[in-house]
Amino acid sequence: MKFIKALNLWEQETLEQMRDKHELSITRKRAHSILLSNVLGFINHSCQFESYVFEQPFNSSMVVACFDEFVKTIDKTTYVLIDNAPTHTSHLFKESIKRWEQSNLYVKFISSYSPDLNLIEILWRKIKYDWIPFSAFQSFNYLKSDLFHILANIGSDEYTITYI
Repeated sequence: MKFIKALNLWEQETLEQMRDKHELSITRKRAHSILLSNVLGFINHSCQFESYVFEQPFNSSMVVACFDEFVKTIDKTTYVLIDNAPTHTSHLFKESIKRWEQSNLYVKFISSYSPDLNLIEILWRKIKYDWIPFSAFQSFNYLKSDLFHILANIGSDEYTITYI
């Protein structure tokens, strides 16, 4: 079974940095939530992982495109367990499920408020709170570099989760 969820990482930009860039007129909300990366990932119990990274907010059409690419990689019946995020419950996404089922990819929704049933949630927690070093937060480039290193090495001895 595969599990899917999007991971959001945010770059924190101080008001002083924005002042230096002459961006004093930006809103407070923007000051605290400048998007760094969105990662959509598939993982199984053996810690085989595939990810898609976007440096912009993603929407249902982007999620559908990732599923369309992922379905090309499967060679046996595969179940993807997903949460009820808006991108997973959109009309476009639900319309695509029948097409994926023709390729033996079946989408199953987990119960709301059940992150412990979704393996990818455990992976995102490990990435965000254990594997990204504190030094990565010195700059956007460090964070991006460390994130890409982790994503490329999930399943290795360094970045493995044993699911029971």
